Amino acid sequence: MVGDKLNCEGVKNYGKLNNKKINKYLSRTKFSISSGENLLSFFTLECVNNNVKILIDNSQKVEVKNLKKNFIKINYNSNKLKQLLLK
Repeated sequence: MVGDKLNCEGVKNYGKLNNKKINKYLSRTKFSISSGENLLSFFTLECVNNNVKILIDNSQKVEVKNLKKNFIKINYNSNKLKQLLLK
């Protein structure tokens, strides 16, 4: 399973998906949210492969210079995150 269930208006939760379906959705996705435990997880790398921008909290550090352009730092406690999710 990928990700946590979000109880947020306007967010559709898909539940368990196989890798083929994950890549299908990622190919149409603009942004993903990183939980921060592992910025180089398989899911994050799939996002990078599908040109998905990954939202990370301001406090997180991206130590892989080649991938910095794929990450957008944002304050997870701000309304900007909710605005991006609802677009």
